[in-house]
This record gives sequence, C-alpha cells and structure tokens, in this order.
Amino acid sequence: MRRGGVYYVRARVPQDLVEVIGKSEIRRSLKTSDPAEGRRRLRAVASEIQAEFDAARRRSAASATGTLQPVANSDVPTPAKLRAIVREWFAGEERKAAEAELTVELHDPEDRLEALDYDAGVLADPADPRVMAGVQTTAKQLIQAHSLGVAEGSAAYHQLAELVRRALLEGINRATRRARGDYGAVAHDPLFAVPGTSTGAGSAAGQPDISFGRLIELYVADPGRRVAPKTAGTRAGMFALLTAFIGANKPARQITRADACQLQDSLLALPAYAAKRFPGVSIAEVVERAKAAGLKPMAPATVNAHLGLLSEVLRWAMREGHLDRNVAEGLQVPDAPAKDKRRSFTSAELASFFHGALYPPGPVRSGFQWVPLLCLYQGLRLAEACGLGVDDFKLVDGVACIHVRPDAERGRRLKTASAERIVPLHPALAGLGFVEHVAEQRRRGAARIFDDLEPGPRGDYGATSKRLNRAIRAAGIADRKIVVHALRHAFTDAAKEAGIPLERLRQVMGWTSGGMEAVYGSGLSARTLFAEISKVSYPLDLTHVLSSRQE
Repeated sequence: MRRGGVYYVRARVPQDLVEVIGKSEIRRSLKTSDPAEGRRRLRAVASEIQAEFDAARRRSAASATGTLQPVANSDVPTPAKLRAIVREWFAGEERKAAEAELTVELHDPEDRLEALDYDAGVLADPADPRVMAGVQTTAKQLIQAHSLGVAEGSAAYHQLAELVRRALLEGINRATRRARGDYGAVAHDPLFAVPGTSTGAGSAAGQPDISFGRLIELYVADPGRRVAPKTAGTRAGMFALLTAFIGANKPARQITRADACQLQDSLLALPAYAAKRFPGVSIAEVVERAKAAGLKPMAPATVNAHLGLLSEVLRWAMREGHLDRNVAEGLQVPDAPAKDKRRSFTSAELASFFHGALYPPGPVRSGFQWVPLLCLYQGLRLAEACGLGVDDFKLVDGVACIHVRPDAERGRRLKTASAERIVPLHPALAGLGFVEHVAEQRRRGAARIFDDLEPGPRGDYGATSKRLNRAIRAAGIADRKIVVHALRHAFTDAAKEAGIPLERLRQVMGWTSGGMEAVYGSGLSARTLFAEISKVSYPLDLTHVLSSRQE
C-alpha cells in the first residue's frame, strides 16, 4: 500500500483477536518511498506485527477465565528464579532500546524528557493504579513464556509484578540518562547491575588509523542513520564546533578523556551562537572575548547536546570497530529537570490568554485561534496541529478523530516514530465548531485544515510559534517559561488529574519512552480513547467563542 509517496503495510487482525487488540486492521509506515527499500523493510515490520498477534493471543489465553491459572505440573518458582527471569527479560529490552537509539533520530528531546519524567513518577509508586495494566500484562507474558506455576493473586505473582515494575523504572531511568547524553552503564537499581561494561561489537586493534574529521564523515554517511534535514543542519553546526576544538586531522584513537573534559569546560564558557557572533575566531579567543564582554554562556542543555553528540559518534565508532573506548562516556553538566524548564498554564493564565486579543467574542475561525485549542484539548504538538490535512480528520468506528501522521508529499514529518497516532476529537472542540470548520475547508477544496498557517522553508512553523508566544505575552503572561508548548503540558497535567491510565495517555500524546513501549500495548479503540480524552477538562469559560450553532 502506498499513500502520500510513502509505503505502508496493512494487516488484517485475526477475528479472534479483534476484541483483544481493539481494532480490525493494523497499518504501519515503512517510512520510505523507495520500493526496493520498502521490500527490504517489509519482512521486519511483518514480523513485528505477527509478534503482536502472538502476544495478544497469550494475553487472551491468560485472561480467558478472568484470572491466570498456574501451569500444570509446574513448581512455584523461587524468588531467585523470578529475579533471574526478570533480569533476562530486562536485558533483552535494554538491548532493543540501545539498538533503536543508534538508528532512530529523536527530534524533540525536551518532549521526550517530559514523557520519561512522567513515567518515572508513576512507576516509582507501586500503588499507582495507572501502571498496573502494563506491569501485569508483562508479568503474565513471562509466566506463560517460562511455564511458571504462578496463579494470579498469589504471593509469587505479586513478587513477579513488583520485579517487573522495578525493571520498567530502571529502563526509564537509563533512557533519561541517555536522553541527557550520559551513556554510562551505571544501574539505578542494584537488581539490574551488570559487572563490567561492553567495549563494542568490534575491536580497533589492527584497524588503520582514522582522523576525527573522517570519523564524522563516516558517521553522517551511515545509511542506517536517517536524519531530518532540519536536524542535519543543526548537527552540522555542532560537528563544526566539535571539529574546531578537537581538530579534523587528529587521529581519533588519540583523543583522550582529558580532551573530552577540556571540551566540556570550554563549552561551559562559550556564549550562545558563538560561531555566528565570532566567525573565524578560535575557541580560546572566543572564550576570552565572551568573558571580557560578560556574555551569557550557552545553556546547560546545549552543552549536554554537544557532549552527547560526541559520545554518540564515539559509541558508533566502537560498534563499527574504529575505536576501543568512548572517552566522552558519561560526560554531562547539571541541568534542570524538564518539568522545571517549562511549566503549565495556571487557571488564571489560561483565562487571560483565551480571553485576550487573539480571542475576541465570536466563533473561532483562524488557524492561529484553533491551534492553541488543539494543543490544550488534544495534547498535540504545535507542528502537528499546524500541519493537519483535511483528510486527517475522519470517522473511526463512528468516532470523529484526528489522524496525526507524516505526509511525504506535503513535506510533513513527525517528531518521533510513535508520534503517528489517531486521537478522538475532544467534545469541547466539537462544541466550538471544529467539525464545521473542517467541513468548510473540505467544501472549498482545501488540502489543509489551516491553510492560513504557512510552514517555513524547512517545513517547520517557527513563525507561528513566535506569533503565538507574542500573543501570550500580550495577554499579560510575563513568565518566559509559558510558551505555546506549555498548553501541551497543561493537557498532560489535566490528564493526570483525570486519572487517565499511563498506557492510554501514552497513545494520546504520541510519547516514546526508552524502548519500553511494547510493555504497555497499543491499538486501543477509538471509543476507548474517546472516553478517556473526554475526561480532560479545565476551569475555563469559552462561551464567548462558541460557534453560532451552539449559541
């Protein structure tokens, strides 16, 4: 199947699994418009879908009588055996996560850190009901896979569930470290500590020497790393800075830990946009000029991004056999948690913004008015809302839904692979006339829902973001932490207040989280998600912008 120039796989869900999976068809993007590449990827994707069917059958069998029954002729496992089983499972999940991070580009680290922080908060509390669905699903799968004599509700079952919860929390904590550029092998939970560390798949012994500049060229050219043009442009500047400090001709094996630490110190002293401010000037001289002028240094997150990129390149070089060690492993500087960098709107701030100059009395009409509402009530990212096509609004099982997806023809990309999702329309937006707005766009023959919002030359909506942030300031909200993306944070907080289960919130938000997503399952029905998203509410009066049909 091909749509928008990109090849997809469509697989009909077996009839006996429709109720378990929650839909009758699974569709997966092969993320390529090249037919040869599509055929190459087809086998792996088909295997993944079949694995989902197998897992669904195990879940169905486990819950056929309402409870999990012990396997016949199986002894109750000892606590030591349960720990060994969970450690083995966790090691496999971590390997898959690490492999994915070598090939999958994460374009929105702040958004990912927010998701990780939320997951960690839920998993840290053994009594939190939001995590029990994922924990128990995995526990039952392990019982079936290892033919364990464990009955649901027994002491051994609760022990296993607690071990799984600890494993999930450990995975989240490690993913958080990696997202911040720390690729060390330190375990947060001693249960999952592994003696020694890996030195990579290959050894550099006997390999020809390679310069740092050449190493970067090979890394960038690796066909296994597919990077969006915008990200490639950003990284080009980061590579230029790393190369200016280390030296393009320096043999990669001669880069020492001391070099990496010195780079860290220099980055901490460099001002933001140093290359633009001081073109052609050496790093040492830029540091001196910046100190003399009292220029503010670059943010800790930017420093960590550079250190993380260096560590990623060196880790890749280890895997390819060019190096024996990663001298930048674990280097990072203290940074504020993602939740402290940006906060949600307060109720008073929401009222100020949605009663400000952007929202005069009368129906909502422009994209600039609709997009903040979609961020607030659907949890969409700004670019996801701005780029919606008319054909992205559809009925699924009789429920009005928004399909967030990439579109190669229109140059629309998503932040992460898991960002593609179907989200039921919130009743509040229906009441404001969103359905009628889309119908009018369709009647006009428009391709996009908001054709008054034009993307920039790189396909982003930076101009729209700036204009909306100015509207926030104009509404009397001076705190610079409050930007348009904070509306998505507000949705997350409202969903938590409403008690939406973690695995369902993950699907609505399009979160990716350290390779552990499979634990929570996927493919919840539109009716199920509609019931959950309808719980999200705010103490916000929008009667002044109701559509004429609702007045």
